[in-house]
Amino acid sequence: MNPSQKLSDTVLLLEHLAACVRQQAPMQALVFRLSEAAADKTAQARLTNLAVALSRGVSLGDALLAWPGLGRATLSAWLRTEEEHGQLQQALTVLSEDLQLQDRRRQQNRLALGWPAAMLATAVVASTVVSVFVLPSFRTAFESMGLTMPGPTLAYFSFLPFANDIFSMGFVVSLLALVLVMWLMFGRTSGVDRFFHVLGLDRGRWALETQLRLLPVLGHAQPSVGLPLYLRYLADTTPIPSIRQRLERTVRSVDAGESLSSAVEQERLVPATVRAHIDVAQRTDNLPAIARLLGQQLHDLWTLASARFEQRLTWIVYLVAAFLAFELLVAVYLPIFKLGQSV
Repeated sequence: MNPSQKLSDTVLLLEHLAACVRQQAPMQALVFRLSEAAADKTAQARLTNLAVALSRGVSLGDALLAWPGLGRATLSAWLRTEEEHGQLQQALTVLSEDLQLQDRRRQQNRLALGWPAAMLATAVVASTVVSVFVLPSFRTAFESMGLTMPGPTLAYFSFLPFANDIFSMGFVVSLLALVLVMWLMFGRTSGVDRFFHVLGLDRGRWALETQLRLLPVLGHAQPSVGLPLYLRYLADTTPIPSIRQRLERTVRSVDAGESLSSAVEQERLVPATVRAHIDVAQRTDNLPAIARLLGQQLHDLWTLASARFEQRLTWIVYLVAAFLAFELLVAVYLPIFKLGQSV
């Protein structure tokens, strides 16, 4: 994990709850204790409400509906089913690992856009300063000498009719680029992920992430009762339409009585090599060790795909920022050069 990344409080809470289930300890007592030590009032109120709901006998799945990022009907139904069949600890562990994977993806996206956002902000400030303080002097000098300003300068500093001669075209373009980058950093995750996918910047990353999310249930010797509900949760939290549709078809196949291995093979969600390793591990009673090694291998491939995505994204934004900086440089230098020749 990148040193700049951190675990979310939700993941820590889920790990505590999983330990409570394993030790058969009351979950509400632990949550009350966490609320007492919460760093801010918002987190304290959220934990207190969760503890109160648990103390009233509300199932954990229903109690987590009010928790930020977990308020999904599919997630609630899955956790409720696992709790009814005594498999809540395993479900919480799987959910914790899944949230960690999603958190790492979101944080990598934001880290990749940090420096490009700073460059675009600098371009916006430079365009503003030149438009307000430098360009009027150029205009006065050229008018006094009966000259016409260079075409690139007029194009870059052409004023919009509604801007009252304050915002130039260069400023507007730079500002729009900055707004887009800020939306990619802090916008709704599903929309941002679909945007990256349409541009083809995340090639292979979502396929690997889906394999990582399916591996915990593929690596179980016996399928869980809540397997179809977990698959629905995966489909619900997958923003890529093509993968979501394949997951939904997998759910229908499992509901119809087909094995998960056959269903994912039919939808090509997991490569044949992974299925072969799992099949051999089941025959040799070595499934936990092989599943752990496969998870490490897939995670390494996912990390590499994320690094390539970050490189593509950074280069695109750097090229845009460099182009804007070059246009600004040309627009400012040409008038100076032309005035120098005239003098």
